[in-house]
Amino acid sequence: MGTAARKHSPSQPATRLRLLKSYLGLAKEFPLVPITNDEQLRQGLDVLKGLVVKSKLNEFEQGYVAVLRKLIKEYESQRFPVRRMPPIELLKSLVEDHELKHHDLAKQTKIAPSTISDILNGHRKINARHAKAFSKRFKLQLEAFL
Repeated sequence: MGTAARKHSPSQPATRLRLLKSYLGLAKEFPLVPITNDEQLRQGLDVLKGLVVKSKLNEFEQGYVAVLRKLIKEYESQRFPVRRMPPIELLKSLVEDHELKHHDLAKQTKIAPSTISDILNGHRKINARHAKAFSKRFKLQLEAFL
């Protein structure tokens, strides 16, 4: 066992050095610092695309990709904030997109058809039980309906 372990140890520092150099090359191409404008975003996305198509990333590249994704997500969430759709509007949109009739949604969610109509017509708010049923039916997070 001691011989086999020693047999691979001389190449490990050389391999780590090679991997580190590849990481430093990536960091030189696109440094891992906060993205502050759309041009940096475009460059970051280009680098990310180039890496994710590789068949196998080494540990340094995987770490680089993880941090780069976070930096891109952070910039995009600040630059392009997502407006949250009001729950009743979301439900109306989903009913329309799925071409559902009120009675079909009632059957699928076990909510009374009159309650479905009242909610969709704005006469009634969505409660926690309704939100849970809609969340399950449309495979969306519960919070989307609250």
